[in-house]
Amino acid sequence: MCYNLRVTNTYELMVVYSPETNEDQQKTAFSSLEKQVTARGGSVISHTFLGKRHFSYPIRKQFEGLYALWVVDLPVTAPALLENDLRVNEMVLRHLLTKTTVLNEESGMANKGEEKVKKVIKKTKKVSKKK
Repeated sequence: MCYNLRVTNTYELMVVYSPETNEDQQKTAFSSLEKQVTARGGSVISHTFLGKRHFSYPIRKQFEGLYALWVVDLPVTAPALLENDLRVNEMVLRHLLTKTTVLNEESGMANKGEEKVKKVIKKTKKVSKKK
């Protein structure tokens, strides 16, 4: 028996573009990234342009970049291919592709995560009071 299972995962993709790109180049870069995702069998869930931000250190002799955040569904084999395409793109200064996990109330994981965050905040408050 042959099963045709298509396993997809949800990923967040942060892309930093060169600040020297104009609006037309940005639009073509966004549409080409969308085409790359769909060509690999994925889909774009959302796309947010975060604007121009300053770096804390220079990247490829640039001190600022244009940030864009993508949330995409990709098949298991597609992230490596997408990252290869982003590496060779000259307009992309940096990128980060991370697999996201969905926390829901039923699993109890969301509450555990909140408890850990609260503990870390309490510890940092205690350390700051000692100084």
